[in-house]
Amino acid sequence: MKIALDVLGGDNAPLSNIKGAFAYLDHCGNSAAELLLLGDKPQIESSIREIGREESDVAIIHTTEIVEMNERASRIFREKPDSSLVKSIQLVKDNEAQAVVSAGNTGALLTSSLFLIGKIPGIRRPAFAPFIPTNNGGFILCDAGANADNKPQHLVQFALMASAYIEHLENRP
Repeated sequence: MKIALDVLGGDNAPLSNIKGAFAYLDHCGNSAAELLLLGDKPQIESSIREIGREESDVAIIHTTEIVEMNERASRIFREKPDSSLVKSIQLVKDNEAQAVVSAGNTGALLTSSLFLIGKIPGIRRPAFAPFIPTNNGGFILCDAGANADNKPQHLVQFALMASAYIEHLENRP
C-alpha cells in the first residue's frame, strides 16, 4: 500500500508532518506502507536532515503550490493543480497511491476529491466518517458535522455508508 502525505497541510508544516511520517515508519517497521511525501522537495529534504533521518526511507514528490487554510475550497483543484493537496488526490485517482493523509484545508480536500475522483453512483453527498477506536473495537462517527443542511435521504445514505464501513473494518454487522 502507498500513502500520499500532504506534508504542507496543517499547523507547523512541513516539519511536524515529516516527524509524524517517520514516527509511523518506526512504529510499523517492515509492515509499514510506502510513504509518498508531497510538497516542496528542498524543504522536505531539509526537514528530513534536520530530524536526522534518511531520504531513502520515503519517496518525495515535488509540488510547487500550497493550499492555505483560508482559501476558497471550490477553486483549489482548478487553481492549484500542482499543490501537495491536489497532487495527493491525483495519485489516488491514478492508482499510484491508495490513501491520502492531510492536515490541510478540509473543504479543499473534500471538494478536490469529489471533482477529481468522484463518488459512487447514487450517493448524493459524501460524509466524513472517522473511525473512533475504543476498548470494545470502535465505531464510525459518520458525517461528524461536515454537512450543515442534510435532508432525510442524506442521513439514510450516511447510515448505509457507515454500516458498510464498520462491517469492512471490524468484520461485524
